[in-house]
Amino acid sequence: DEQSHLRSQVLIAATATAQTLSAPTFQWESIHNIFALCAAPPKPIQRGANGGATAASKNLKKIIKLLTNNPSLVHARSGNLSTLGLPDGYTLLHAACFVGNGEVVDYLIREYVVVVDDDSTATSGNGEGVGEGCEEDKQKL
Repeated sequence: DEQSHLRSQVLIAATATAQTLSAPTFQWESIHNIFALCAAPPKPIQRGANGGATAASKNLKKIIKLLTNNPSLVHARSGNLSTLGLPDGYTLLHAACFVGNGEVVDYLIREYVVVVDDDSTATSGNGEGVGEGCEEDKQKL
């Protein structure tokens, strides 16, 4: 039922926020750093010598490195990050959207959002199928 699903999602978000608040210092620093990068105001698009946009920004490269080294950070929720101007309970995607950082939003959606079609077929944001019973991919959402 829709109401119990909503309650479940609220509890998941509250639990993740509480985990951020009670994280050990080294873990909290990683969470703070990745949220700071996601919530950094976007910089104007740099144009290369041929007029095309240059490669990913330094912030995006740092985000990719942090998520590669610690994939669980994608599930982090903001908690006690008011110095960054973020309300409690935000995800990395919320933080990037909050400041209008389209480059980070595009990356997070492409790599971590799972879309479920009407026929219950799950695909990642990059269009790749999510394996049957592969909970790791399904949990990326």
